[in-house]
Amino acid sequence: MTTTDFDDLPPVFAEAHRVLRPGGRLVVITSHPCFGGAFVERDTHGSCIVHPGYRRHERIEEHPLLGDGIRSRVGVVNVPLPALLNALTGAGLILHETAEDDGEEPIPTLLGLTAIRPRQQLDDLSTPHEQPPTSAMTS
Repeated sequence: MTTTDFDDLPPVFAEAHRVLRPGGRLVVITSHPCFGGAFVERDTHGSCIVHPGYRRHERIEEHPLLGDGIRSRVGVVNVPLPALLNALTGAGLILHETAEDDGEEPIPTLLGLTAIRPRQQLDDLSTPHEQPPTSAMTS
């Protein structure tokens, strides 16, 4: 399964956060949100055209670019890059590394992400600024 199989990504990443031990890593490899998906059409030279609709985060049941394979039968969720990254970081995971496939095509088709569950809660990472010690007044 990939991120395009889930109608609601935040609970998926929240569950990953829950089951990872502190310092544990989550690796996500998915269709590249910018260059793959229902709204991206590739030509025979590897170039792509992004059609209107890329920014919509929604399930697509019927679309000419779904082809005649499994996606034409089960649909796909269009996941723009901000929706993917915000779901990941919104679950409390820290984005550690990103990568794109380095295939022979001029434009990547896959995106890889590594995220880490922090060793302590994110709220605990930002400590309030300490006040300077007050000195006793002398008369």
